[in-house]
Amino acid sequence: MMRVGIAFALLLALVCPASAQKKKPATERWSPEKANAWYKEQPWPVGCNYIPSTAINQLEMWQADTWDLKTIDRELGWAADLGFTSVRVFLHDLAWQKERNQFINRMDYFLRAADKHRLKVIFVLFDSCWHPEPKAGKQPEPTPHRHNSGWVQSPGVAVLKDHAKWAAMAEYVHEVMRAFQHRKEILCWDLWNEPENNNASSYGDRDLKNKEKVVLPLVKQVFAWARDVNPTQPITAAPWIGDWSDESKLSPLNRFLFDNSDIITFHRYENLEATKKSVESLKRYNRPILCTEFMARPLGSRFETHLPYFHEHKIGAYCWGFVAGKSQTIYPWDSWQKQYTAEPKVWFHDILRSNGKPYDEIEVKKIKDVTNKKVSVRLRFSVDSLDPRKPEKSYAECIIRNGTDKPIVVPSNYSGGWRSDLFIHAHTIYGKESGRAHTLTLVRWADKTDNETKMLKPGEEFSVFKNDLRAVLVLDSDFKYPRLKSSEPRYYWSWMA
Repeated sequence: MMRVGIAFALLLALVCPASAQKKKPATERWSPEKANAWYKEQPWPVGCNYIPSTAINQLEMWQADTWDLKTIDRELGWAADLGFTSVRVFLHDLAWQKERNQFINRMDYFLRAADKHRLKVIFVLFDSCWHPEPKAGKQPEPTPHRHNSGWVQSPGVAVLKDHAKWAAMAEYVHEVMRAFQHRKEILCWDLWNEPENNNASSYGDRDLKNKEKVVLPLVKQVFAWARDVNPTQPITAAPWIGDWSDESKLSPLNRFLFDNSDIITFHRYENLEATKKSVESLKRYNRPILCTEFMARPLGSRFETHLPYFHEHKIGAYCWGFVAGKSQTIYPWDSWQKQYTAEPKVWFHDILRSNGKPYDEIEVKKIKDVTNKKVSVRLRFSVDSLDPRKPEKSYAECIIRNGTDKPIVVPSNYSGGWRSDLFIHAHTIYGKESGRAHTLTLVRWADKTDNETKMLKPGEEFSVFKNDLRAVLVLDSDFKYPRLKSSEPRYYWSWMA
């Protein structure tokens, strides 16, 4: 690969983390120093818990018959437009067991789609919430007006109770994490979502009564299996209930999670004062803190109150829900006890409607007011899809934006080499070869080598370069796949530099 021009590399350094240095493998918990050094290199983690609007649960998201990359790509673009830098995404062990290689491939496609929109991903391996008896295959249709009527646990209670089935869970953890243990698109691994949640208000009669006692040994095993892999990304799991103000008040499970996570994560659907108290309690661990679930409007957990606080203290912030859809989380938790017949006036979760329009325009503006307070560099294409053999009048443009409240100085010209400066991946969306990646090269000829600069005012954007794709897009010299066929007419784009 040819070098990227110095000026452009400096430009990217304004927002991109430095490359990780190769270090001696370690299977122990990260030290606070290592965790904080890692976090210092990350952009502020802000985003949502994401499932495509066309999926009722994790299985419908990841299984072959309902895998919907087109919707995923579109909705992740909306997330990036809000200024989000990350998404938290739930996996499922049954989807992996059913078709292992294809499941790993779909995870890869998801990471590529997220990277296209400059989003990092938190993958959640296990989850104890909602239906305790998941089944692979066709998933049920949503129960009208009911919050998360189809979400399923991973693994189900049958696995939790049967130690003989834990070996398959070890294989799942090892295979999935090893496949992606060095991928920079992954922010961290969230090993288990709310492990002791017994779903008393929904499936309490079918779930385990003594769930913490049953699940804790397996949670400990999952952490050990993850340490076997020794990923370059941190591992974590979030306490969500209980008093965290003092070590003596922690439950055995919460103590284990806090003592074994590389970074501290937590869930809070309470008002800002209660959330601040939780954060103050967690500062004693001297590690990065991420709130991986918040935002329930009727409970006082709202963007306009919480997001500025999280941003000021660089606490990661992930709301529950994004695009209203089959999960139906616009309805409140009490929709399991109370009958709703129409959309609630105040949405419980979610931000956008299925067409991408905001539930609340003022709220979206307030989100952007916070998330845009950064210097950003992005590559923009004039089209959403493109046949690389027929680029026509489409173009690629590199834009830098000053989202801070102070003027900044940035490089004003791109001094690249004469070839191979940016690499683009085209992925087929339809047909038998759906998902196959074709590597292409974006070539930029530059006649200037001086590091010229420009002053950007707050809120100002500047186009570093804009090129017609007819002139700059060529097939890579080490093209490994068959020539693109006329029956594969549609592609989407991601990029790296």
